[in-house]
Amino acid sequence: MTRERFLEIIRTEDLIRPGDRVVAALSGGEDSVCLLHLLASCREELGFFLSAAHMNHMLRGEESHRDERFVRGLCERMDVPLTVCKEDVRAKAKARKKGIEETARELRYRFFSSLPADKIAVAHHLDDQIETVLFRFARGTGLKGLCGMRMRRGNIIRPLLFTPKSEIHVYVLAQDLEFVSDSSNDDVSYARNRIRHEVLPSLMKTNSAFFAAAARCLRSVSLDEDFLEAQTEEKFLGLYDPKERSLDIENLPDIHPALQRRLVLRYFQELHLPDPDEKHVLLLLANILNPGFAVAMPSGTVVQIEAKRISVKRTPESPSCVRIPFSQNSLPTVMTFFDKTLRLSVTQTPPKPGSIAADADRLEADLILRSPMAGDRIDIVKRNCTKTLKKLYTEFHIPAYERNTLPVIADSEGVIYAFKAGVDRSRIWDDKTKRFLIIDTEE
Repeated sequence: MTRERFLEIIRTEDLIRPGDRVVAALSGGEDSVCLLHLLASCREELGFFLSAAHMNHMLRGEESHRDERFVRGLCERMDVPLTVCKEDVRAKAKARKKGIEETARELRYRFFSSLPADKIAVAHHLDDQIETVLFRFARGTGLKGLCGMRMRRGNIIRPLLFTPKSEIHVYVLAQDLEFVSDSSNDDVSYARNRIRHEVLPSLMKTNSAFFAAAARCLRSVSLDEDFLEAQTEEKFLGLYDPKERSLDIENLPDIHPALQRRLVLRYFQELHLPDPDEKHVLLLLANILNPGFAVAMPSGTVVQIEAKRISVKRTPESPSCVRIPFSQNSLPTVMTFFDKTLRLSVTQTPPKPGSIAADADRLEADLILRSPMAGDRIDIVKRNCTKTLKKLYTEFHIPAYERNTLPVIADSEGVIYAFKAGVDRSRIWDDKTKRFLIIDTEE
């Protein structure tokens, strides 16, 4: 890497423009020191404002504080304003129940995003890029993941992304730059370090020009990804209904499978929902011609295949159990349960034909109105059998996401009434009934 080559990358990739406020992420390691020195050497020529940011992760005791002292001295010597943030990453990771690496990255980028900057320059290089791709490959990523990091993503720029680590090392030696070393980089208990110290050397033995070959591959894959993304966006705009927030799938089976999957993912992005797991996407596509099919997602939503479209509904949370004062004779009680209205009354007059009613004297004193619960069963007179509500609602073709909204009346003995199922045989009225609980449901 040379200053001239660095300038060429900045200009060709349009990474920095005159007047930009550029913050260099500075760990104090060789890569970030190289980046800061290159940026500082061309700030006047390119006409941008340069500052630096350092996060003390407090993971390595005195070594972490040494790094902070070093970057403060470096920035003072280079006349670069510096902002420092301290975070107890280990404690935060424990509280969030996440890995240390993941938590450190989240906190680091949250810190960067809080700074008044047009661009955040980070020192990822080609070796980092290949490590990232191999790491993702080992976890089963798709084409987008195999593209690795981008040279520009939002206000994050990576001017050294296609520069091998070896070239950075040569530049640092030539400029006689000081830097600090992170001892944790040698800890092979971290997956990325194992790739760096064990996998990459082996690949270099297989092909001494491995890094150059990998760079060509990554650029090629990125071009393919960009093309597919453009095709997906064009198709999506023709299929998405912003008013209904649904995706037209009538002609989806005729679209290439590669775009089908991407269209589903693009749909989730449009609704600002987390990307679905691969298994959920494949399950949806396998049932694309099966109206009524629904998939419950971990995000608390349900994807429903309807006639000619896909729609997403949020799984409603069950309201608290509502006590029903059924014992007062002839006293109507009106309650709302989600989008349904229940009118309940206790009377001594037999119900009209077709009405839903229970024998009030066969009920416990404390009744509750609630959603169906696991294990709920009901003995239906017309079917002459006992079934779980889950099986019953499946037979009724009621989507899974709707079932939580269906009212159930129960007491300590079990289900008395279930929406669309009626009254349990043990509670239904007969010619000996003296008091009737009338249940009228409106949608």
